[in-house]
Amino acid sequence: MQGDCRNGKGVYVSADGRHYTGEFKNGALNGRGKLKFADGTVYEGQFRDGRFHGKGKIVHPDGRTYDGQFYKNVIHGKGTLVRADGTQYIGEFSLGQFHGKGVLFSPDGREYNGEFRNNMIEGKGKIVYADGSWFDGFFHNGKPDGMGTRKYVDGSSYSGEYRGSARHGYGVFYSPGGKSTKACLSMTVTREREPSGTRMAENTRENLKTISVMVRVPWNMWMVPGTREIL
Repeated sequence: MQGDCRNGKGVYVSADGRHYTGEFKNGALNGRGKLKFADGTVYEGQFRDGRFHGKGKIVHPDGRTYDGQFYKNVIHGKGTLVRADGTQYIGEFSLGQFHGKGVLFSPDGREYNGEFRNNMIEGKGKIVYADGSWFDGFFHNGKPDGMGTRKYVDGSSYSGEYRGSARHGYGVFYSPGGKSTKACLSMTVTREREPSGTRMAENTRENLKTISVMVRVPWNMWMVPGTREIL
C-alpha cells in the first residue's frame, strides 16, 4: 500500500495481482481511480463502495471496450461498446443489455438505428445494408413485424405489412419508375427465410425475398458480474 488507502488517495496491490490507483473512502474504492486486473483488463473511471459505478471505461485484452455508464458493476445507462470483430453499439443499456434506443454497426456493413429491448431489436427502427438497400418499420423479436417499407437496390420498394420477416397483408409495390401496384399477400417462410405463398394482385413484382436482419445481439454484456467485489 502507498498513500492513504483509508480516506484519501493511494495505491493498492492485491495478492492476486490487481493494481488500483485512486481514491478511497472508509477503506473502499470510492471516487475516481484506475484498476488493472492480472489478465490485462483495465477499468478507469468512477467507483462507489468498491464497485464500478458512474462514468467509466473498461478495456479487455481481446480488444473489447466499453465507454459509458455503470451501475454497481453492471453496464447500465448510455455508452459505447466495441467488440473485437468491429461490431459497435452506441446507445442505451439496462442491466447489461441493449435496451432503449441505439445504433448497431455490423462488420459486414449493416447498420441498425432504432429501438432495442432485452438485447433484441424490438420496436421502431431502420436497418441499412452495405449495398444501400434498407428496411424502415417495426420489428418484433429481431424480425420485421407490422408496418414497414423495404427499399431495393434497383430502386423498387414495398410499403405495407410484415409478419416474421415476410410480407404479409396489405401493401403497395413501387417500380423503379414510380408505378404502384396494390397487393394483398399471404406468406409463409421456409427455413432459409425465403417466403412462399399466394399473391392476390396483378403485376406484382416477382422478387418476394425477405430481408435479412440482425436477429440477436451476439455478445454477453455482463463484462463485470454484479455480485463481484473489486478488492
